[in-house]
Parts: sequence; structure tokens; C-alpha cells
Amino acid sequence: MDLKKACATKLFGVAIIGLMLQLVACSSIKEKEGCNRFRTGRFAYHFREPQGNFPLTITRSDSIQTESSQFTGITKMTIKWTSDCTYELRLISSSVQLPDSIQKVMKALPLENEIINSTDKYYIFRAKRAHTGFVLIDTIWVGK
Repeated sequence: MDLKKACATKLFGVAIIGLMLQLVACSSIKEKEGCNRFRTGRFAYHFREPQGNFPLTITRSDSIQTESSQFTGITKMTIKWTSDCTYELRLISSSVQLPDSIQKVMKALPLENEIINSTDKYYIFRAKRAHTGFVLIDTIWVGK
């Protein structure tokens, strides 16, 4: 009787470990699928400045991101996904009058973005540009 109980307890422990491994595997797949849904589509970003809040419409395709605003015009960037939830943006062109030195940096050094949290309505990202000290954590809204 004790041998049956010991075997049953051991089998139960193995079943629990197997279930935990499945849950971990499934949760990581769901997270990857969650970031994949941000690779293309329409999004909204609210650029905040001391002068006010400037809404941007973002249209994202496989390799191009276009940002448009009635206040700033149109900016086009390449988008390169470096992992499931990280991507880089590099300036192609902009109707915003930027100094040449700023444009050179934006074309040469990618803006590295990481999606750090998401829901069906938005995602929170961390953006940084190497060698500049620039870091931004903000929200991009889905489908606006």
C-alpha cells in the first residue's frame, strides 16, 4: 500500500512539473504573438512638448514607418525588427525642418525601441539612441 502511495505521489509530481513547463511555453508564445501584431497597421502617438500635445498618426508596413501630423508634416523611417518585441527606426526623410547635424544622427544611429508591456488598445515602449543619452518611455495606441 505504501509503495502504491509513493508511486502515485511521484506521478502527481511529474504531472505538475509537466503542466508548469507547458504553461511557461504557452505564455512565451502568447507574448511573441502579442508583439507580432504591432508590426503592421495604424497607430497613434501623442508627442508632448511644453507648447502642447501634438498627435501623430503612425502607419507601419513591413519595412517603412510613416508618421504624419498636421503640425509637423510627414516623416518616413525604415523599421527593422531585431527580435520579437524590439525594433529599430532610421530616418529616411522628413518635412520637419531639422538641423543637418540632427538629421545625420537620425540617419546614422537607429532609434532602438523595445515593447515592454501591451494590451489590446496600446503598448508601452522604451526608446533609446546609442551614444546620445536619449531615452524615452511612452505609449503608442493601436488603431487610432
